[in-house]
Amino acid sequence: MPNLIKIPLAQRVTEVTPFLAMAREILEATGAALTPGIDFGQGAEGFMRFSYVNSMGNLDKAVDRLADFFRQRGWL
Repeated sequence: MPNLIKIPLAQRVTEVTPFLAMAREILEATGAALTPGIDFGQGAEGFMRFSYVNSMGNLDKAVDRLADFFRQRGWL
């Protein structure tokens, strides 16, 4: 099981940009694809999801790139 970092995106991302635009920015900056929660229904509004169907090595790299992205914005 990979180490996971809890990131309070719901409060922070909505202040910066809509979730779809944020998902695109994350993809372009990190190569990690996230999906806005609203794609999974109204109850998921304010969340971002990503799939972990990949090798552990690739998941570790993706989590590191995501953490760097969030740190650069002061979210971690």
